[in-house]
Amino acid sequence: MAKWGVKNRLDDVVLVPISPSTQRRRRLLAGLAVSILCLACLVGGGALVWWYGVPGLSVIAGDSSEGEEDGPARRSLHQVKQELDQARKDLAVYRTEAQVGEQAREQLRQEIRALRDQQAELEQAVSFYKSVMSPSDEDHGLVVQKLELSPAEGERRVRYRLVLVQTGENRDALSGRVSFTLRGSRDGEAFTADAADYLEEHSEDKFQFRYFQELSGIVTVPAELQVSSLEVTATASGRRTAQSEQRLPW
Repeated sequence: MAKWGVKNRLDDVVLVPISPSTQRRRRLLAGLAVSILCLACLVGGGALVWWYGVPGLSVIAGDSSEGEEDGPARRSLHQVKQELDQARKDLAVYRTEAQVGEQAREQLRQEIRALRDQQAELEQAVSFYKSVMSPSDEDHGLVVQKLELSPAEGERRVRYRLVLVQTGENRDALSGRVSFTLRGSRDGEAFTADAADYLEEHSEDKFQFRYFQELSGIVTVPAELQVSSLEVTATASGRRTAQSEQRLPW
């Protein structure tokens, strides 16, 4: 009788086919339910951790011991922040003082260099005036004491400056002329040329003095000339003849 009842119930079971769309909808609903459950667990766990784990919140719950213990820590943190701010200020002051000190040292170095240059110029001037005003035993006559070359404004223009001195005991006036000779190369070949053709107007090349005289002027060199040196020859004429020359790299 029992077997017949079970069989009868099995016979009553009807298998209904489920479409693919229905299967996907059921799986989606099941996944959504699981996600909601996990989210609820996370929110609840986070709330518990936040409530019992954050220092100071136990005071709200009725436990004031942790708040009392947290007070010194907060005061210590505030003190550390103040010390850090003060250290930053001290560092800024130190950097400013270091920059000012470096600027002062650089200015001092420049002043020392300027004083040394001035001292060298004064020593050179003293030596020059000694040679002029205190003649030696030997009568050297005419001497090219100094020859200087410096760039002038414009292309291939060079300014010359030379000082002529009469040495020895004889102080009669000397007069004469200075010639300039350029040496170098042109088109790969060595050349020697009289620079008189390249002297600009108002350049000085004549002298007349008893003790010393300074001459200056500008030489303009053509582009095809590659000058390597300038040779200056001072020649005194008249009752006393004398000659002196000096060469200087260009």
